[in-house]
Amino acid sequence: MSRLNQIEDWQQYQDPNNVSVDRVNRSKRIIREVPIEEDGSNYNNNFNSSVYQPEVYKLLLRDFSNNYCYAYEYNDPLRFIRESREETFTPLKIKLGGRLRVKPGAKVINGVIYLDNSFCQYLGLIDQDKELTDNLNTGIVQRYIEILTEGLTS
Repeated sequence: MSRLNQIEDWQQYQDPNNVSVDRVNRSKRIIREVPIEEDGSNYNNNFNSSVYQPEVYKLLLRDFSNNYCYAYEYNDPLRFIRESREETFTPLKIKLGGRLRVKPGAKVINGVIYLDNSFCQYLGLIDQDKELTDNLNTGIVQRYIEILTEGLTS
């Protein structure tokens, strides 16, 4: 997703009445253009499964010794992210600071963990980590907008 599209998504959560594009039925999908071939063929043909690439989430993980590493979805989509019922009031699917148990057997290549549902277990937000999760999630919308617009102003 482009940086401008990401900024618009974050701005929707900051002030839904001040978004620069029209939203259809208050959903998160935006119609920016209708791709119609020159021969007038139906645009639905452009959205077949061979063209569509699903989102792949990149996670920043920290262990108890304050070592950081990245993790990517591998093989199957992570259910704890995609099926989350948690209301975050942000474009993020889950709140930051939750615990994730990486099970033995997860692939690690060049210091990056490749996760699938069989090698991880999401433990969620733990009361013991309340200070951390509050710090990570407070003001997150404004922080992300600032990060995304930082490179655009120069």
